[in-house]
Order: sequence, then C-alpha cells, then structure tokens
Amino acid sequence: MTDPLLLLQAAADTSRAYGEFPVIGARAFVWITAEVHLMFAAFVLGVPMFAVVTEAIGIFGGDERYDRLSKEFTRLLLVAYSATAIWGAMLVFGLSTLYPCTSITMAGTAGKKGGQSWATGHSAFC
Repeated sequence: MTDPLLLLQAAADTSRAYGEFPVIGARAFVWITAEVHLMFAAFVLGVPMFAVVTEAIGIFGGDERYDRLSKEFTRLLLVAYSATAIWGAMLVFGLSTLYPCTSITMAGTAGKKGGQSWATGHSAFC
C-alpha cells in the first residue's frame, strides 16, 4: 500500500503546475489571446501589401479613390501594430504565469541545438 504522506506530497508538488484564470479558465484565456494575436499579426502583414496594390492602382489608373484608400490603410497600421504587441504581451504573460513549468521548460531548451527533447531543460521549480 502507498504511504498517504507520499500521496499528499505528490499532490502538493503538482498543485501549482497549472494556474487558474477566472470565469473562462486558463486554457481558454491562452487560446483566445493566441488567436487574437495571430489575427492581428496577419492583419499587420496583409495591410501593407494591400496598401501597395491600391496605391499602384491609384497611380497607374489615375483613380483618386484608390489613393485615398491606401492612405486610410496606412493609418490603420499604428493601431494594428500596437494591438498586436499588446495581445502578444498578454499571451507571454498568460503562458508564463498560468503554465510556469511549461514556460520554464521551453525557455530552458530554446537555445539548445540538435535533437534534444523538451524534458532535458526541466527545472527544479517543476
């Protein structure tokens, strides 16, 4: 039979393995922040390309509407860059606080080369 103190110690060691987030939970918070961050990142990548195309249509086609449209797109970029950075910071904060063991393991193996497994960077905190 297993010693009850060993079971209690095992439960205490894993009690903070994952954090808790109010109402929606930790997994949903990380998923939502990652998804919104990726959407804004795609927007930041796509808008400049679309602005160049509309600017070229405006210049070569002589249509003033496309020139105004491309200028409106470039005004959006500051907001889009800021939103991408904010959601990315929220994602890093959420991952590092809600999943500390995973974050420590990933940070410990990020600079290693070769076929080393994720478990090689295991920390004393987890």
